Amino acid sequence: MCPVLAADKRRKAPGRLGRPSLLPTAALCQRLEIREFAIIRCTLEWTYQWELSLEHGLFRKTQLNALASDLSFFSTR
Repeated sequence: MCPVLAADKRRKAPGRLGRPSLLPTAALCQRLEIREFAIIRCTLEWTYQWELSLEHGLFRKTQLNALASDLSFFSTR
């Protein structure tokens, strides 16, 4: 099942096993000036790219444009 954008920020707590949520959150989308968002396209490649972006802070303009395109595809107007 495709993930749904989280409405809250989920961070890895100190000493907690496991990984933080890699889903883009509503706060992150607002920070990136993306106002419309819904269900994300569910592919391993997409998830992997987000993981790399979040871990290394690589929010390049081309990645943002691709994200905006994916999100607008699913948005309801």
